[in-house]
Amino acid sequence: MLQRNLQLVVKEQKTLRSVANASIESDKENSEEEEDFANTKARTVTII
Repeated sequence: MLQRNLQLVVKEQKTLRSVANASIESDKENSEEEEDFANTKARTVTII
């Protein structure tokens, strides 16, 4: 019983770690997109 509970805890930790890593990766991508948009906007203003 205790062994099973420990297995479930470890599985849950792995799941949470995966979700956290996916969230961090998503934040990085969003940040890069915002930066690209800001750079494009700056270039557009310069051209005009």
